[in-house]
Amino acid sequence: MVALKNKCSTVEAFNASWQAIAASFDELVDSGLAVTTDAAKKDVKAFIGTFLETYFTQIERLYRQHDENHLLIGSRLQPITIEDEQLCRIMGNHVDVLSCNYYNFGIEWVTLVDQATSGRWFRQYNGESYNTGLLSVADRPWKDMLAEMMKTNHGIYDLLMGKRPPFAWGDERFEVKK
Repeated sequence: MVALKNKCSTVEAFNASWQAIAASFDELVDSGLAVTTDAAKKDVKAFIGTFLETYFTQIERLYRQHDENHLLIGSRLQPITIEDEQLCRIMGNHVDVLSCNYYNFGIEWVTLVDQATSGRWFRQYNGESYNTGLLSVADRPWKDMLAEMMKTNHGIYDLLMGKRPPFAWGDERFEVKK
């Protein structure tokens, strides 16, 4: 709130910028703020930048204080966070390695066993019960899926040794014929 007070100087200026209706800055402390205007989005981005800089500076300082040669691996980024330039730049200034999980072929959706019909256990049984496993909930293998995965697995050394080309998007062999 201090940053908004300093930036806007008056609650009227804040209200105009954020399209809010507040009588005072103190009134905003325990309320949620709707981030709907471009100015509000810019303010939130600036706050997040300050937060991230403080967070990663503190981590780097503490680790370097106790072990200056410690390899600092950044937070694991997912496809959406990988695209956050502010996050990547700030983190990159304070860590030795950026860790990115970028799943190009949907592999993150595959698990050993399908989700239970009541939903995923780690999400408090939220009703999501997809067929994403190699085995059904009845402990029966999905044979077609496993056969394709085994073909890939058995041919991986040929790929790594350059005996066959890697799969390429846009390869005419995989285009739908009209």
